[in-house]
Amino acid sequence: MKQQIFSTAAELKAEYNQKREKTKTEWNSYNLGLAIESLSQAIADLRAIGINVHLDLAGNATEDAFLMVQTVAESKGMIVPISGILKIDNVEHLLCVSVSEADIPVLKIYLSQFDYRGQRIYPVIRGKAFDLNADPQAMHKFQQQVIFAAARNEIVRRHDVADVFSKDFPVKLDKNPGL
Repeated sequence: MKQQIFSTAAELKAEYNQKREKTKTEWNSYNLGLAIESLSQAIADLRAIGINVHLDLAGNATEDAFLMVQTVAESKGMIVPISGILKIDNVEHLLCVSVSEADIPVLKIYLSQFDYRGQRIYPVIRGKAFDLNADPQAMHKFQQQVIFAAARNEIVRRHDVADVFSKDFPVKLDKNPGL
């Protein structure tokens, strides 16, 4: 093995700061920060009324995020800088933000229509787009979609008379009735 060269802590910090500033400038040009802040506020408002919603958002996109945008918008030449998983109770939905489609600037939030865990095996991911540039009610419509999913989940939970749905089986290693 060749002797490896490592950066100093100061060099690493400078590189990190440079990448962060470049990303910040690029994202500001798309108004992406405002979209992220809108998502944050929308989720906080939903939590305030008791809806169990959680968003794991990352500063990069998954391949499936591109697939969902391509499926819904029927577009190529897209820029999808962030994506994540929106959990509504125990159901996972793919979420992403697109800032360019067919090389045209946009600002759209995409949310998978169905539980994302079941869509991973198909060549398309159906979803809904919420166009922040064209529709002043886009975030309201996003919240309505989350409320609809949460309400359906609650009806299922209310019929769980044995309190067993979405719970692991309590396994005891010394006694296994299945053997």
